[in-house]
Amino acid sequence: MTKITTEYLLSILTPNFELNRRGKRSPYLECDAGWNDIIADLHTKLAMLYPNYSILQIKEKLGGLRFYTGSVSDEIHNEFHNIIGLAEELSYRTCEACGAKGTMCKREGWIKTLCRPCFDVWSKDSENCQYGFKWE
Repeated sequence: MTKITTEYLLSILTPNFELNRRGKRSPYLECDAGWNDIIADLHTKLAMLYPNYSILQIKEKLGGLRFYTGSVSDEIHNEFHNIIGLAEELSYRTCEACGAKGTMCKREGWIKTLCRPCFDVWSKDSENCQYGFKWE
């Protein structure tokens, strides 16, 4: 289960969010709190490699984490993006809602990675749901 709160996560990520047009940082997450531990661990590893990296966007897409950053130097580019790739892969096995072990699920065209209890809550008002969805 997720141990890091969204408020704490945003507090450690904020200095790395890119400045907006008004010169302010606008940190936000477009995913649920179940991935907070993955994102915090990812941030720690990236900051050790390149402390001033910039975060462009953090979101869920097609059931997985997407972590978009600004450019990094050629010397660390591959290692930097491999670290991001490993975190994104882990998200496909982690419930986005609570952080427990999860699997991809589908509801009326929407795809999320969820554990069984979170899937049951997410799908309770829909008949067109599939737990354990796999891409065909």
